[in-house]
Amino acid sequence: MIRLCAFADEAAKDFDGQVRALKENNISLLEMRKIDGNNAAFMSLEQAKEYKERLSEHGISVWSLGSPICKIRQGFDRTEYAKKVEHACLVANALGAKNMRVFSFYPKFFKFDKKQIVEDLRYFNSIAESHGIRFCCENDTGLFNATADRCAWLLEQLPELGYIYDPANFRVSNQTFEQTKQFLPKADYFHLKDAVGKKVVPAGFGEGHIADIINSIDRDAVFTIEPHLTFFRGSKQYNSVFADQFDLKSARGRFDCAVAAAKKVLTDCGYTANNDSFTKGGE
Repeated sequence: MIRLCAFADEAAKDFDGQVRALKENNISLLEMRKIDGNNAAFMSLEQAKEYKERLSEHGISVWSLGSPICKIRQGFDRTEYAKKVEHACLVANALGAKNMRVFSFYPKFFKFDKKQIVEDLRYFNSIAESHGIRFCCENDTGLFNATADRCAWLLEQLPELGYIYDPANFRVSNQTFEQTKQFLPKADYFHLKDAVGKKVVPAGFGEGHIADIINSIDRDAVFTIEPHLTFFRGSKQYNSVFADQFDLKSARGRFDCAVAAAKKVLTDCGYTANNDSFTKGGE
């Protein structure tokens, strides 16, 4: 079974708009990143508890806290930064999320200190573990694990670290599917977006081998839709139906387009929609 999750802040900035986008697209899992103009990882615990309650009323739960933790340049004060990690973990628990999206640092003076990266991630991960939160590190452009070799090295050094596979980020970082498919079995969950070169496109219409990724899944999995679409002139060469159906000049239109593309590629791979999930062959 595959369940869809989403970064609903790409559909709307406000709570009501995000809930409306999720419900109208039959998605009940949220990767909360920003809401009502606030970065979710740094909101107060009172706010987090209130959002959890309000989301529950709509049948929506927070699958992961889409935090910016560790998306910073090396050379920071670890003791001070640990306070942010601690707070983000408390927020995740208040939201009912068991996962937290994190990153692997930007280099200082264009050079990565690999030993320090491992030490810092291990330390911050231990904080997350103490709160029962799964620290899931996303491969992202410009950060340490942007490339296949560095991603492999990091996961080998830190087998306790969670991982998010993002195919579009790998393509934008000039990594091929042959180089990165080794990480599919290691992924705690997936970000669902695609890319042609350095341009993000609807899932299934780029070079991210989305269908191959889906067909490789032999377990229950969650795919978070992260649209990152812009209104680009080449839209129709990827999907004339979607380009005609959705207003790609609007945030909600781009979100709906990304969801429609995700559902199409799942259907093309033999999955059948069943409420808010997809099962292989309609099982």
